[in-house]
Amino acid sequence: MRSIKVWVMTFLFALGTLSAWAEELKTATVTGRVAAKSGAPMADAYIYMFNNALGPPPDQHKYWRLPDEIIQADQNGRFSAQLPYGTYYLGAIKRINGSDVGPPVAGDIFLDSALENGQARKYLFNREKIDIGLIDQGEPYKSPANDAREGITAIEGKVLNADGKPATGVSVFAFLSPNMVGRPLFSSERTGSDGMFLLRVAKGGSYFLKAREGYGGGPPKLGGLIGYYGEQAATPISVTSGNIVKGIKVIVSPLAGQGSRPIQGKHPAAGATGYK
Repeated sequence: MRSIKVWVMTFLFALGTLSAWAEELKTATVTGRVAAKSGAPMADAYIYMFNNALGPPPDQHKYWRLPDEIIQADQNGRFSAQLPYGTYYLGAIKRINGSDVGPPVAGDIFLDSALENGQARKYLFNREKIDIGLIDQGEPYKSPANDAREGITAIEGKVLNADGKPATGVSVFAFLSPNMVGRPLFSSERTGSDGMFLLRVAKGGSYFLKAREGYGGGPPKLGGLIGYYGEQAATPISVTSGNIVKGIKVIVSPLAGQGSRPIQGKHPAAGATGYK
């Protein structure tokens, strides 16, 4: 009799686990349309969905969080997406050049779907079909003024090639784990001719940095520049909330083979702080 009771309890437990798993697998078909404040549709815009359970609310004034889902709108700014049940934040960018998933640049049409108080609007997707209607808050993006650095939490430095020269067109990403695989949490803008980067994060903590050329969510291309912060292994950088850690150097080299480390070796500047 006892064995029967144990079997029944095991069965009920497994049934409950399967039920919870099935609940997690439920998806919502989310539709909507994005437009500029002028009323013009954001044709071919990229819709960014941020899962509330996987990170902080997006806040382009303080940091750039990588989206969890990216959907491209049609010529009329309409989009449709299959998303797991949950609470999300939404943003959209109509790019003037390319389909990068990094922060907006001057000239992009940017929509952050924020409330009047500036906080990010939450969307609850908990049924099979949801139409969020028209969101017409897109406007030309303007780079933050220099005084916007006040109060941010960030890591600042340079991305350099193996020969010590600045690396151009490289983004720096923040990860929470040293293996640095999967989706990063935060991204810098692409480096310019001076190789400088400013990687803004939501709060203080320890972050592992990877630099990569041409990030688009897929595997890096052979020959593309890639590297990480640390001389022999990935090394965390600790930053306290409201402060900027400066003088960080990240060395990048061409990727030698799919899934391999870059051709890097030991460079005197790797993992060092301070630069000229």
